[in-house]
Amino acid sequence: MPELDPEVAAVLERVKRDEGKLYAQKLRDAGVAVELIEAKGQIHQVFSWSGAFTMGPRVIDQAAAAIRAAMEEKASVKE
Repeated sequence: MPELDPEVAAVLERVKRDEGKLYAQKLRDAGVAVELIEAKGQIHQVFSWSGAFTMGPRVIDQAAAAIRAAMEEKASVKE
């Protein structure tokens, strides 16, 4: 089985939160590195309407940092 890229999963309070956490766990069980971000009390628009939610900028910063770290790690492995 080829090596899978790291994943970033963001789960929110209302929409499919439990399913998102289960997905992240299944990926981990399969050996995939997963950064799980839990934005409790937020809805999925927290990404597109970040200025309207108190946690919006923080959630976006967390997701961006996780993606950046995964990309840097993958790049360092290729060197």
